[in-house]
Amino acid sequence: MEGQEESMTEFERWWLQAEAEAKAPHRGRRNRLAYHQFADHEGGRGLRTLAPIRAGEVLVSVPGRVLMNTRSAMRCPDIGPLVAGRMVRSLPYTAPPSGGPSASPVLPAIRYSQPVIHTVLSCDASQDPFCQLPTTFTTSLFWSDDELKESQSEQFIGYGTFEPTLSDFWWASSIINTRSCYIDIAPSIQDHNTLVPFADFLNHANVDAFISYGKHGNEPLIHLYGFAIPDNSEEIYNFVDPLQVDVCLREEKDACLQDASLLTGLMGCSLYVTHMNVNRFYAWPSGELSWNFDVALRVYLLDEDEFVRERKHEKLLVDEEVALNKARKRIEFVINLATMLLSAYPTTLEDDQLLMQQLEQQIGKSESEGGAVDADGADEQRRKKRRKNEGQEEEEAEAEAAPTTTGWWARRCALVLRMGRKQILSNVLHRARNELAQFEATSSA
Repeated sequence: MEGQEESMTEFERWWLQAEAEAKAPHRGRRNRLAYHQFADHEGGRGLRTLAPIRAGEVLVSVPGRVLMNTRSAMRCPDIGPLVAGRMVRSLPYTAPPSGGPSASPVLPAIRYSQPVIHTVLSCDASQDPFCQLPTTFTTSLFWSDDELKESQSEQFIGYGTFEPTLSDFWWASSIINTRSCYIDIAPSIQDHNTLVPFADFLNHANVDAFISYGKHGNEPLIHLYGFAIPDNSEEIYNFVDPLQVDVCLREEKDACLQDASLLTGLMGCSLYVTHMNVNRFYAWPSGELSWNFDVALRVYLLDEDEFVRERKHEKLLVDEEVALNKARKRIEFVINLATMLLSAYPTTLEDDQLLMQQLEQQIGKSESEGGAVDADGADEQRRKKRRKNEGQEEEEAEAEAAPTTTGWWARRCALVLRMGRKQILSNVLHRARNELAQFEATSSA
């Protein structure tokens, strides 16, 4: 804790100097927030209010000269051309595989990470304490293989490289995802991610001052921000390819659904797109299937004669008679699918709930005994490793700078994610069984 207090003292001195040098309207404006060290389970380092705040009142004012974004990077001769997208051929990145998302001239994640990597690696941390940014994260980039396996029900692994500074890219990407704000920089600049000193202490809602992360399920929250929310009302279950069975005329049916924009996102997805727009085959927390999934199932379950006839009469996606004729088959398919996916997990939902209780008890015991992880100590070790790695063999550097994270936090996030997925699948199964019972009752009547 001593190193943490010393780091904060340096940061506060630097911050006061930056405020003093700022021009109007920043000069003389009192910030209404102050740094505070909360317990780890409450969000760790954050900001708390100094006095009651009225609606519309400015919480914090940050001098523009200390912001770090693509606009400030373009003024730097070392990386300006890269950020502007004029050094495409010098980027040794691997393009996505066929069928995946289209490759942009400069991958956005690479472009917006460059200002952070360059600024922090070239600055004197003693003179610019803001460069002493965290070096360890709870985002999934920093999870171990075992921790990742705990959160996966289907494993899809893509390979890509950014050879020169792979470990620095992991670090910079996590810095931006977990700490940046979106600020309109200029009409000609598409990347609006900006690091804002002091304001980046704002956490999620609890007892401290907070910012809104928007409406997201737990998967993007873990990947981008490093935390998960139990009982998240925005959680959905994505069916990556639910039809791994024999379907007659599969290619023709895929083409038909693709023309109707019902397969958008199935062949490749990005966490930087709202998760609802990435994969349109999903289930809501209530167990209700998305409209796209429901219509697609109706089409996939048609036999060859039905498909040819309905496509000829252009009734394929709207014919209620076809939907009624296939209702039982669709319901049975959903029941079998949900049952199969639930049985693929090594544990039940009840097992996971018990594991979560045990984990929370271990966390509480560790914190009460003063066993919480010293984040600042770990950060300093990572900085030394990064500096030491300069000039070393690439293999040694990669081993030294391999991502690491706090094990209990990653496990907790994985459990929250897995429990949420299982709960939705259980609701899908329950809903489908009720539909089948109602269908049979109606048919017999």
